[in-house]
Amino acid sequence: MTRADLNHGYQIVQSAHSVADFAVQHPKIFKDWHEQSNSLICLAVPDLNELHKFIDKCKEKDIKYTEFYEPDVNQITSVCLEPSDKARKITSSLKLAGKTAGIVDKHNPNVEQLLQDMSATYQFESQNVLEHGRSVWKYCAQVIRCLQEQDCQNLSIPAVFLENANLLLTNLYDSTIIRNYCVWHDCGKPYCKTVDENGKQHFPNHAQVSYETFLKYFPNHPHKETIARLIQNDMDIHLLKDADVETFLQKPIKDICTHLVVGLAELLSNAQMFGGYENTSFKIKLKSLTQRTKKICTFLKS
Repeated sequence: MTRADLNHGYQIVQSAHSVADFAVQHPKIFKDWHEQSNSLICLAVPDLNELHKFIDKCKEKDIKYTEFYEPDVNQITSVCLEPSDKARKITSSLKLAGKTAGIVDKHNPNVEQLLQDMSATYQFESQNVLEHGRSVWKYCAQVIRCLQEQDCQNLSIPAVFLENANLLLTNLYDSTIIRNYCVWHDCGKPYCKTVDENGKQHFPNHAQVSYETFLKYFPNHPHKETIARLIQNDMDIHLLKDADVETFLQKPIKDICTHLVVGLAELLSNAQMFGGYENTSFKIKLKSLTQRTKKICTFLKS
């Protein structure tokens, strides 16, 4: 389901985005559909307002769906629905996508500037801030798939994550929120970067600056409060001491589980910049995260 006020090319691209995200968010439903049907129907509502109404209808009818938010236009542009009789009923009167088209395209000058600034600021010697955010999302998607399938291939996943996979997966935010959190979690680094007398760069208070930057550039995002809060607290899991676990557990449970999974993804992503999983710093950080995760999950299950 997309919007008829997008141009023809954008209707195609945005529809594909929501299908891809649905596959990540609902892998079993997607796999069953692929094996039993593999049939797609691409529909369109007139505009953003109607798409919001349609999403509300999906919630009312308890239909599983995945919405896609396109940062380049700062709006929701498509939604993918589960294959079901309920979904067919509420879409029966809608027109096929592509029958009509508008002029909305990927032009948001404010976000374009943010992307440029992130691309020009290097997190590591060979990776800029935008590349880092996208890498964290890539590893996060792999971690989630590992927890779902209990098959981690070449990932270094601590046993405590696999043992508590159901707890973590049940309490994760959906892929739209997690993807945006991962990609934009360091978006404020271009605006707080300093360089000391030895030429070493620092990003003081970057989590707070990133929180403020996200709210500035994405004021219309439907999940802005949740994503901004996750960004603001991004460093908590990495700095957490054993004595502070009980305070950390005062957060909403979805924040806790999302921070655990994304925190692991951040370590896995960063390891590739510093010699892989055998790097001493990675091993120390992974051990600390493992210990904290074990204690947190024990509290959550008690």
